[in-house]
Amino acid sequence: MKFHQNFKNILIVNLYFLGMDKSSKYFTPNRVKKIQIKYEDSPNKQYNNIKKNIIKNDNDILNSQHKIDSEIKNEQHDNIEEEGNNHKMGDPQKSDRTKRKLIKSEQNDEVTKNFKNENDTETKKKMFLITYNKIKEMRKNIDAPVDKYGCHMLSEKTDDLKIFRFQTLISCLLSSRTKDEVTAMVMDRLKKHGLTVENILNTPEEELKKLIYGIGFYNVKSKQIIQICKILKEKYNSDIPHSYEELMKLPGIGEKVSQLILQTALNKHEGIAVDIHVHRISNRLNWVYTKNESDTQIKLKSFVDKELWSELNHLLVGFGQVICKGKKPLCEKCTITDYCQYYNDNFVTKKKKKKEDHSE
Repeated sequence: MKFHQNFKNILIVNLYFLGMDKSSKYFTPNRVKKIQIKYEDSPNKQYNNIKKNIIKNDNDILNSQHKIDSEIKNEQHDNIEEEGNNHKMGDPQKSDRTKRKLIKSEQNDEVTKNFKNENDTETKKKMFLITYNKIKEMRKNIDAPVDKYGCHMLSEKTDDLKIFRFQTLISCLLSSRTKDEVTAMVMDRLKKHGLTVENILNTPEEELKKLIYGIGFYNVKSKQIIQICKILKEKYNSDIPHSYEELMKLPGIGEKVSQLILQTALNKHEGIAVDIHVHRISNRLNWVYTKNESDTQIKLKSFVDKELWSELNHLLVGFGQVICKGKKPLCEKCTITDYCQYYNDNFVTKKKKKKEDHSE
């Protein structure tokens, strides 16, 4: 409490216990106990020296309170023991539910342990398929942005396969670090403008920037698109490279985009296209333990069957866009939380800790 420096009077503090229904020997019938606190001046004008005169025998009150507290604690201890005995002798169904939860928890711990054995490829493959097939089932009822606006949906319907492949390459480049809806909107602009190698080469860079505005790193990507068009015209007769190695040489085309181009433009499946969604989900489900998308692709290729490579990106991207989001994932709508490290760390473990703290 802060007091005025010149305050020297005796302060009478009245404590009102308005909710007290029973009479108390510690308080007057009108529920008031008066405590006199006398403040004396100190040399530095600070009220450090305090003399308390309590109108009652405080020692008796304190001893009585200790006795009451002791009785309450003993009663609580007896109640806890009684609850424990009731639990042991109580409802068999409740006991069975507890056992099932314990068994399930132990099974999940065993699953995580098996996942973390990097050298046991067969076990990793088996556990991967359990969760992957469950995601497949969930995806049947999920309409994700990638289903409507993915790179495989954005090229013009044309008989000219060179134009189709070029537009697919551009859509894959633009999609990196950009929402699918925005990529689709920008691709519509480019197609109306005329999305061919020759037409882009005749488009000033500033105009191209305006056309792709909204894309992540649009200033950089506008330069890359022009450079790519020059290479394609000079080296590939306005077509795109047909190999992973050659695609990787193009400006702005990395591992993920190269694999995506091969799959969507050329129907070749030489690897797994790993983006931020695939990387996040793979680590949450303990498929891999990696810090970047490149390492995730290498690890996944080591145990994922090749026939799944083509569908894995599209499946997981949609799942990541709608359910397993980077922030605030919809865990309540997910059927594989028992296998999820994120769910275990953020909900199960915290819930257990909260119960332990409460019991203490």
